Amino acid sequence: MEEINKDCPCKRVKCERHGRCDACREHHGKPDAKYLTACERINKRKKKRL
Repeated sequence: MEEINKDCPCKRVKCERHGRCDACREHHGKPDAKYLTACERINKRKKKRL
């Protein structure tokens, strides 16, 4: 069974992938996916500020 991340930064708590980082990255890693994962967006914003 996949481990659930209780500190998931994604605001979409009803998402079936919420807290399941591997499933989320797999879904958003598809070529037709529009958006980055919440973790990737946060890290990108942090790097931009520096």
